[in-house]
Amino acid sequence: MAGLKTPTLIAFGNKDRVINPDTAEVLHKLMPRSEVIIMPGVGHLPMLEQPRKSAEDYLKFRTALDQTK
Repeated sequence: MAGLKTPTLIAFGNKDRVINPDTAEVLHKLMPRSEVIIMPGVGHLPMLEQPRKSAEDYLKFRTALDQTK
């Protein structure tokens, strides 16, 4: 994963009890074109717990990529 140049959205819930949310920053350092979103009050599955917010965050991320072309 180190040096992966693919744009990547890293989304974690701050209440994740499966994977420590601090892992998001570790991943971010390994992937230079990544963005981190920590969702408050969300656990391990942001896309199931907060599907609308997850989709909005993803679309915002994608829109920003389109603007940098």
